[in-house]
Amino acid sequence: MAHPAGGAANTWRDDVEYLRAELYERITEDSTLFDFLHESSLDGIWYYDTDSLGTRIWVSKRFEEVFGYGPDHPFDASEWYERSVHPDDREALDAAWFGYATDPGDEPFDHLTRYYHLDGSLLWIRIRGMALRDGSGRVTRMIGAHTDVTELKRSEQRARILNDGFVRIASHDLGHHLRAISFDVERISDQLGDDASDRINELLDGLRSRISGAGELLRRVGQVSEVDRRPDVRPVPLASVVAQAVGGQQALLDQRHAVVEWQDDLPTVDCDPVLMTTAVMNLVINAVRHNDKPIPRVTITTHCGDGLDLCVTDNGPGIDERQRARIVEPHVHGHHGGSGLGLTIVRHVAELRGGTLGIEDGDDGGARFVLHLP
Repeated sequence: MAHPAGGAANTWRDDVEYLRAELYERITEDSTLFDFLHESSLDGIWYYDTDSLGTRIWVSKRFEEVFGYGPDHPFDASEWYERSVHPDDREALDAAWFGYATDPGDEPFDHLTRYYHLDGSLLWIRIRGMALRDGSGRVTRMIGAHTDVTELKRSEQRARILNDGFVRIASHDLGHHLRAISFDVERISDQLGDDASDRINELLDGLRSRISGAGELLRRVGQVSEVDRRPDVRPVPLASVVAQAVGGQQALLDQRHAVVEWQDDLPTVDCDPVLMTTAVMNLVINAVRHNDKPIPRVTITTHCGDGLDLCVTDNGPGIDERQRARIVEPHVHGHHGGSGLGLTIVRHVAELRGGTLGIEDGDDGGARFVLHLP
C-alpha cells in the first residue's frame, strides 16, 4: 500500500507521534484535561493502595455516579465493596483480585463482575487494572478503570431468550405437541374411568401439571418475543388494561381463591396497550403465585407525580431487600415454580418507555411492585 504522501518509510502513527507526546505534556500541565478524558470516555477510574487492605481507594466522580453515590449518599470504600458486589461473584472476584496483586505478570487485570446499584438494580461491570511496583518489585498500588456493560449483558440475555425467529417457530410446534399430549391424557382418563387406580390418577394429574407448566413457559417466551418489537404508544385507559390483564388470569385467581381490586379512577396513560397488559398480567401472576396466604389479595393503584407509578401490592410474605434486584433477572424461579421470565418481561416493558420497575415493602407486610413511567 502506498504512503499517502508518496513515500513508504513512515507509518501514519510515526507521523502523528508528536501529537501523543504533546497530549501527555498538556495533561501533565493541566489536570482539567485528565478530568475531561476519564469522565467522558470511562464509567469510572480508581487508584488503590494495596497496603490498606481495601480501606484506601480513590475513585472518580463518574465511578460514584455509576453506583448511585452522590451528595445524599457519600461514597465509602469499605461499605461500597461489602454492599455492592453480588454475593455469587464475590469469591471469584476476591480470588482474581488478590491473585493479580500478588503476581500480576505481564497482562493487565481484566474481570467481569456483577454489582448492585444503590437502588437495588443489577450492574455488570468490566474491571481493568494495572499493578504499580516499588523499587523492590513489590506491588504497592493498582490503577484501573470500570466499564458499565449492563445494557450489553441485558441485550445478550434477551437475545438468548429470543434466539431470533427460532423461538416463535419452536413455540408454535411445541404448543401443538402439548395440546396433542393433553388430549391423549384426557382420552386415557375417560377410557379408564372409575377403573383407574389411585396411582394411575396420581400419574395423570402429574402429567396435567407438567403440561400446564410447559404451556406457561411457552406463553412467557412468547411474551418476551412480543416486548422485543417497537412499542405502539398511544393514549390508553388504564382501567381497560387492568381489566383485561386480570380477566386473562381468572383460572389462576379461582384456583387460589385470590381477590384482585383496583381503584375506580385509574387514569388514561400513553403506552402500548399490548405491552402494558402483558406487564400488569405478569405482576398479578407474581403477586398471586408467590403468596402464602389462604386468600391472596392484590391491589392495583396509581400515583401521578413525576410521571406515573402503577403499584401492584400484595399481602404475601414480602421480598427480602437483598433479593429484590436478583428476582427481576431472567430465569430466577420462586418457590412456587414459574418460568423465571415474568418480572424480567415487566422490567423490559418499563425500560422500553424509559421507565423502571421498583420493589418496596407493602403496607401490610407484603410486597409492592412499582412500574414507573416518566
